[in-house]
Amino acid sequence: MKKVIMLMLLTLIYFNVKAQTIDQIRTKASLGDAYSQYLMGWSYANGANGVKNDYQQALSWFKQAGVNGYAPAAYYVGWMYCYGEGVTQNYNEALAWYAKAKELGMAEAKPMIAYCQNYAKSGSSSNNKDNIVIDDFNPSTPPIIQIVANSVRFVDPSGNNAIDAGEKCYIKFKVTNKGKGAASRCVANILSADPIMGLTLGSVGLPTLQAGKTTEIQIPISSDLNLKNGKADLVIQVNEPHGLGSDPIQLAVATKQFVAPKLEIVDYAITSADGKTLKKKMPFDIQLLLQNTQHGNAEDVTVDFTVPKGVMIADENGASRSFSSISGGASKSVVFPLLVTDNYKGNSIPLDIKIHEKYGKYAINKHIDLQLNQTMAANKIVVEEKDSDSKSFDIQVASLTSDVDKDIPITNSQADNVFAVIIGNESYNKETGVPFAANDGKIFAEYCKNVLGLPQENIHLAINATLNDMKHEIGWLNKVLETRKGKAKAIFYYAGHGIPDEASKNAYLLPVDGYGNDVSTGYPLEKLYADLGNVPSQSVTVFLDACFSGAKREGGMLASARGIALKANRGIPVGNVVVFSAAQGDETAYPYKKEGHGLFTYYLLKELKNTKGDVTLKQLGNFVTEKVSQQSIVINSKPQTPTIIPAKTISDSWENWKLR
Repeated sequence: MKKVIMLMLLTLIYFNVKAQTIDQIRTKASLGDAYSQYLMGWSYANGANGVKNDYQQALSWFKQAGVNGYAPAAYYVGWMYCYGEGVTQNYNEALAWYAKAKELGMAEAKPMIAYCQNYAKSGSSSNNKDNIVIDDFNPSTPPIIQIVANSVRFVDPSGNNAIDAGEKCYIKFKVTNKGKGAASRCVANILSADPIMGLTLGSVGLPTLQAGKTTEIQIPISSDLNLKNGKADLVIQVNEPHGLGSDPIQLAVATKQFVAPKLEIVDYAITSADGKTLKKKMPFDIQLLLQNTQHGNAEDVTVDFTVPKGVMIADENGASRSFSSISGGASKSVVFPLLVTDNYKGNSIPLDIKIHEKYGKYAINKHIDLQLNQTMAANKIVVEEKDSDSKSFDIQVASLTSDVDKDIPITNSQADNVFAVIIGNESYNKETGVPFAANDGKIFAEYCKNVLGLPQENIHLAINATLNDMKHEIGWLNKVLETRKGKAKAIFYYAGHGIPDEASKNAYLLPVDGYGNDVSTGYPLEKLYADLGNVPSQSVTVFLDACFSGAKREGGMLASARGIALKANRGIPVGNVVVFSAAQGDETAYPYKKEGHGLFTYYLLKELKNTKGDVTLKQLGNFVTEKVSQQSIVINSKPQTPTIIPAKTISDSWENWKLR
C-alpha cells in the first residue's frame, strides 16, 4: 500500500503547447509573481517541464505563492500536509493553510478545514501510523475520468458572456467515470499558463465518483478591480491521484475592465393630492430621481432617507429603498411619503439622503431644504427608466422636472406696469382632473416674475380656483387696468377644463366647483373678454390652455358632458385683447406627459425661455403653433392646432406687441 501521491494540476501536454518555458516561469516566479510560483510548484510536484520531481521544492514554491495571495497554492500546501504527500503528515499545519486558502476566497477549502479540525481535536498526530491515508486504488479496476464535452458552460451574473472586473463567475460542467472502479480524491482545476492580473482561478474537490456515475460541478473564477480588457485562455481539467484524470479542455473567455458608476440625486419634486402648499398635518410626497450618470454598472444600491424630529416617514417600507443594480445612464424614481407634525419647530425642513453602493465610493449624498408653505405640484412625474449595456452612449442627466422648469432666465428690468392673473385648475370636485394644470400655472407665474420682470405683487396665482375665486381675480385685474387709465398691460393665463353650451355653442371656463353639463357653474369666455377689453389698456394677452369641446386634457369626454365633441364658439375679443388658444374649437388640448405640462404651455414657456421674454406676440404665436401642431401628431397621433384670435380693433398691430 502506498501513500497518496500529489494531485496533478494539469497535464504536460497543456504546458508544452504554451510558449512559456520553465526558465520563463522561474524568472517571473523569482520576481514575486504568485501565479508563476504556483506553476513552479506544480512542475516540481509532477517532474514536468524539464525539472525532476522534488516535493520539497514543490512545497517551497507553493508556500511562496500562498503567502503572496494565490489561494489554490495555499490549498495545495494544506493538501500536502493533510495527506502526508512529500512531508510529514500534520493536520494542524494543514488546517492553517486551508484556512488561509479560505481567507483568500477559496470556498472549496471549507470542508477540508472541518476534516482537519476533526482529526486535530481527536488528538491524532503525524506520528500515529493509523492516520496515514491509505491508497485503496486497485489497478485491475481503475477509474477513468472524463469531462462531458458538451456540458461545459460559462456562467456570469451580468449575462454578457465575459468576466467583468469585480465579478465572480463559474465554469460548470459534468464529470463522468468511465472506468471500473471508484475515483477518490479528484480535483477539478482551472488554470492559465500566463498569469492575468486581477483574476483568481479556483479549484474544486470532487466527491468519490463511482464507476458509471456522472456528477456536475462548478469552479469559481473571481476577479478584482485590477482586471483589464482582454481574453483569458483557460484550461479545465479533472486530476486523479494516479494519473487517470480527464484530458484538458481549453476555453477562451473575454475579460472586461472596471468602469466606475456614479450615483446621484439629479432632481426632486414635492407633490400632494391637492397640489397646494406644504403645511403641517397635510401628507405630501417627496419624489427623488436617482441616476447613474456614468457608464459603469452600480450594484447593491441603497437609498437611506433621514428626516428631522417632528417629521414622519408615513410608509411601512421605512426610510430605505434598495436596487440590485442600476446600469449606466439609468434612472430610478424613489418616493417617500412625509408628514410634518405640530411638534415640528421652524419653517425649514432639512432632509438628508445617503446613497450606498457595492464599493462604497461611487455615490454622492444629497441635502435638501424644504420650506413650509412652498407650492407643491399635484402630479408625480412619470420617469422613463432606461438601461443599456453600451459603453459608448452619451448619458443625458434625467429630470423629474421639465427643461422649462429649470434654469429660468432672470431679467434685470422691472415691468411695474404689467399685471397678471394666472389660474391652474387641476383638481376638480365633480369632474376628472386636468393633468399638470397646477404645474402649468405655477411655472407660468415664475416666468412672469423672472423672465418678464413683473413684481411679485403684480402677479395673482390661483391654483384650483372656484367660481368665486375666478370672479375675484378677474375683477382685481379689471380694477387695476381701470386705475392705470390705459398705461398698463395685462396677462391672463388659464389651464383647466373648458366646456361648451350645447344650445348656443358658447364657451366657458370651468372652475373646480363647477359641473361639465351646467354652464351656469362656469365663467363665460365672452364675459372674460368684456371684463378685460372694455377698460383702457396698452394690451391684454390671454393664454387659454383648455379646450371647449367637452373633452378631457388626456383624451375622452368629461364624465358629465355629452359623448361627442362640440365645436364651441369662442367668440371674438374686444378692446386691446388678443387670445392665444391651445386648440381649435372641436380639438382636444393634450398634456405633454414627458415634460409635466400641457403641450401648449410647454412650448409657450419654451419660447419665452429661448428668447428671455424679448419676443413679439407674432413670433411667439408662430413658434407655439408650429411646434404644438407637429408634436401632437407625433405623441398623440391626433391634431392640436393652436389659434390666435385678436380683437377686430387692433387688426395687425398686435403682432409687434410684447408681453413686457
